[in-house]
Amino acid sequence: MMNKQRYLVAVLAALTVIGTALPGFAAEGGGLSDRIKAVLAGYDARNGAGKEETGKDGKKDVPAELFVLPEKTVDNMKATWLMDGATVARSDRTIHAFAMDRSVVLAKHGAAVVLERLKIDKGGDTTSEEGGRHNGQNAAVLAVESKVKLDGSSVSSAATGAAAVAVVGTDGNVTVRRSRLSTAGKDSPAVAVLPAAAAELTDSDLVTRGRQSACLYSAGSVTVAGTKGFAAAGPIAVLKDGGRISLEDSSFSGTAEGVMLGGPAADGGEASFEAKHTRLENTGAAPLFRVGNMTGHIYLENTVLLSAAPAVVAVCDGGALMLATAKQSWSGNVVADKTSTVMVSLQDGAVWTGTMNGTAEAEKADINLDRSSQWILTGPSHVTVLSDADRSLQNIRSGGYDLYYDRQAAGNDWLHGRTLDLPGGGQLLPQPVRDAVT
Repeated sequence: MMNKQRYLVAVLAALTVIGTALPGFAAEGGGLSDRIKAVLAGYDARNGAGKEETGKDGKKDVPAELFVLPEKTVDNMKATWLMDGATVARSDRTIHAFAMDRSVVLAKHGAAVVLERLKIDKGGDTTSEEGGRHNGQNAAVLAVESKVKLDGSSVSSAATGAAAVAVVGTDGNVTVRRSRLSTAGKDSPAVAVLPAAAAELTDSDLVTRGRQSACLYSAGSVTVAGTKGFAAAGPIAVLKDGGRISLEDSSFSGTAEGVMLGGPAADGGEASFEAKHTRLENTGAAPLFRVGNMTGHIYLENTVLLSAAPAVVAVCDGGALMLATAKQSWSGNVVADKTSTVMVSLQDGAVWTGTMNGTAEAEKADINLDRSSQWILTGPSHVTVLSDADRSLQNIRSGGYDLYYDRQAAGNDWLHGRTLDLPGGGQLLPQPVRDAVT
């Protein structure tokens, strides 16, 4: 008996051959339309022309990839409410969309939309998760080069690849106030801000429950104040090239991943994350901050960091991180792999308790302390360059552990290759040549 996938292909092909297929699938005069041919050609390119796939029973099987359609463009996206270049205000209504690739609200071509006290429900999975990442396809509320203000409303998405709110393109801007945004499906962030777009959130609640569904997904600019977020199975936040997230007076927590800048599949680029007067917590096994294959900038001020993982910060896959903390105490280790670099700066009374590059693996690991800050070691640490405004090193509490530095690094000239005692019984000493960090 043919499986469901093979059955759908057979029906679709039969319909096109007899010229009665759905619009867009039948070619003039019968036969396979260009759309079907494109899908089949994509399958051949991925799997090799003429290659046969077999299931466990030895019968030919059609891979699910065959049914992943190309991402949609703004001109062929559909919505229950479509605002095309218009200035519109709507309030006190319940509205929904349950079809695949159909948004509830879509503003495009410079529309200006105000939505107040609405209940917005979205069902229907996407046909292209890449489309969701690239152009907001299938989002419950989608602004494409348009402005949307959402106030006192609830937006709920139960579908795969369906962000609660997404904004795309130059001049794309979404403002969310006193609202609740929730998603339940995989790859469905509460807020997705794509390149050149921006979002501002105030006094709102964000909840995601699906795998790989972040509270905040940013390849643009996201500003958040007075807001709470919870990610049950995905990251707290994901930043791609060009992404900027700024949190103030907010609280975000997750049980799987923390804040991710880039990742193994990232293609370089740069992103920045800032948190002031905020609480960040991850109860999962992943570090609270992870940077991969990109340059990341993180600034934390008077922010509570809670991480169940021993490493609060991890840099990997050729990543580079500049982490600055001020006016706060925080705990946890900072680690980096052999292809990555990390620089930690402690400013304005910051107190850090933890180890840095404990395995001496990092390509480069630098630390900078001003006179008002402290570093409390919880294990042996290895730095490339040590910069300390307090040349007496009284602000490095060793706890009996040793701190190693690279005597050949230009930034360590002031140490003259010496071994110095640290408060607490440990020592600052040159890294053995065979284990040099650089």
